[in-house]
Amino acid sequence: MPELQLLRADHGPAILDFEITNRAYFAASITDRGDEFFEHFAERHEALLADQQAGHRACYVLVAEDGAVLGRFNLVFVGDGVAELGYRVAQQAAGRGVATATVRDLCRLAASQHGVTTLKAGTTKDNAASQRVLLNNGFTPAGPADPAELGGKPGTWYRRDVTAGPAEPRQKWSARDAEYFDRWYADMETSATKDAILARNLNLPRDLGSAGILHWDAVPEIARELRVPSGGLLLDLACGRGGYGIEVARRSRARLIGVDFSIVALERARAIAAQRVQAGQAEFRSGTLTDTGLPAASADGVMCTDSVQFAEPPVAALREIRRVLRTGGRLALTTWQAASAGDPRVPDRLRHLDLGADLRAAGFQDVVVEDRPAWRAAERGVWEEATATPNEDNDLALSSLQEEGKRSLEAFDALRRVVAYATAP
Repeated sequence: MPELQLLRADHGPAILDFEITNRAYFAASITDRGDEFFEHFAERHEALLADQQAGHRACYVLVAEDGAVLGRFNLVFVGDGVAELGYRVAQQAAGRGVATATVRDLCRLAASQHGVTTLKAGTTKDNAASQRVLLNNGFTPAGPADPAELGGKPGTWYRRDVTAGPAEPRQKWSARDAEYFDRWYADMETSATKDAILARNLNLPRDLGSAGILHWDAVPEIARELRVPSGGLLLDLACGRGGYGIEVARRSRARLIGVDFSIVALERARAIAAQRVQAGQAEFRSGTLTDTGLPAASADGVMCTDSVQFAEPPVAALREIRRVLRTGGRLALTTWQAASAGDPRVPDRLRHLDLGADLRAAGFQDVVVEDRPAWRAAERGVWEEATATPNEDNDLALSSLQEEGKRSLEAFDALRRVVAYATAP
């Protein structure tokens, strides 16, 4: 797993190799460093270390398991708690969510390790990838940037306030997990056959595409139980393509922030929101179950459908949800639990999940956990129809649904479909 490390002298050779290997790639979007940079790299590296030692900046490198540098991420301290963020990521790591995840980590480090309260970052108008990274991490446009500050190109300054947050251990981001889910979401994106199977059995709107494996009847129930006021803030955590949260926000007339670590899912969620809610009502950011990036006590309601079991441990995600909920804010969770304790057929992630105990341990009150057998029966319908459907055209989305269906049907009676509601004290 890649590791974010504070710059050291022995990073020099790997950084130089990173800069040489990616020189042409970087020059396509930002001004080339020039031959002098490479000719005097050793002196520049020493100068950066001295500047860091003096407290003027903090330089980080993202290092792969083999010691190769995948990215450089720098903070330049400009005073009054403000730091300028700059970064560049290797071509081999582009498009995998590496920049988004590492910038998210750096936002937390900036506050907790360096006392930063506000981050600024500039990007050129033609660098759409960098703009997405910043927007996914909660930055907002703050005004035009002088071309002289961006290598002679016009651009925009972005800004984000950061806080140190609690001392709660954070779930580590895994490039493997993010890449897997990005590919999974991409494969699931275009399949009329798969969409029709899900829509028929889960009563999903035909124009929604794949929202998940949760029956659409859950939507009005969740909206009713959350009681988010009109104009209030709803967080859809691990939102995926966002269909459920978008509909709850539409019915509640709430503002929506969807958080997920899959960039592919977030892009699809934005497209769905543009069709189903008012402009500006919903935004989508990169984050994880245990690191949402939201300020404390900022949300009026939180929903998390079929995902809390992926946190390590799940109670860490529940504590993060408790942190971002205001007093009296409500939580709605859907997932599965073991029908019988100790059943070896139950997946590891679900075997020890006890929502009632975990929610109370995380500090919630008014905890209610209930079975929803009708939702579970609808899932069986999905799996049975999917596995019985011919796939002569090698539809990747249908193949994925069929593989999941075979696994699910083999141990179907080992799990109960559950929903949980709780209140932040």
